Amino acid sequence: MSSLLGATIETVFSVIATLIKIIISPLDAIIMNLLPDVAKFTNYITDFLNLCLTSIGWVIDVLGIPTGLITIVISYFTFKYTLTFSVFIIKIILGWVKNYK
Repeated sequence: MSSLLGATIETVFSVIATLIKIIISPLDAIIMNLLPDVAKFTNYITDFLNLCLTSIGWVIDVLGIPTGLITIVISYFTFKYTLTFSVFIIKIILGWVKNYK
């Protein structure tokens, strides 16, 4: 009897999934036609970051910012965000452990 119930539930979910696919397929086609290709989008981001990274060296040279100051600032922000992220992850893990007890 349970295999009959399992088969029935599986069939119902299959029908629901097929109906959702049929309903959403026109929307998917519209999105695929109107939005640019994802590869083009990632290429635009890469080109922008390359432009920024090549320009930042020139800006730092023009402003006369010392290398030591740049190192200290980068180290500070790296430490700050690493510590914040680590504390956040530890809180999540402790919350999971507390829920499982």
